[in-house]
Amino acid sequence: MTDKKRIRAISINKSYKVILHTEGHTVISDEPLEEGGSDEGMNPYELIAGSLASCTAITIQMYLERKGWEIDELLVDVNLKTEKIENVSRTIFERNLIVRSKLDDAQLERIKFIANACPISKILEGGNNFVVTTLEKR
Repeated sequence: MTDKKRIRAISINKSYKVILHTEGHTVISDEPLEEGGSDEGMNPYELIAGSLASCTAITIQMYLERKGWEIDELLVDVNLKTEKIENVSRTIFERNLIVRSKLDDAQLERIKFIANACPISKILEGGNNFVVTTLEKR
């Protein structure tokens, strides 16, 4: 198994605020005020949508560099929604790419195709993922 980044979440003081740490970086996650949080950071749903958006933007930028294509601006909007059909829930990530550039239609279609190659897209669409939970008492 190949290890990716380890994230540690710290939750204290009966709060929904969670401090996320990884090597050299800190991010705050929280729930909005109406959900009982203090709204100090993105909620977990926003974080996963943000992960998809940022991975998409990075993947496209890497592709643009390799091809020598230039754009003025890239925006990636992700909307996360859940739908239930016949008692089966599924999560849908609606991803919209907004590219300000002089690229032609064929180049833009290629960028749209490359968006689906981002590693987070593959994880979310893979369906062969597992969460393994252990517990330690200290």
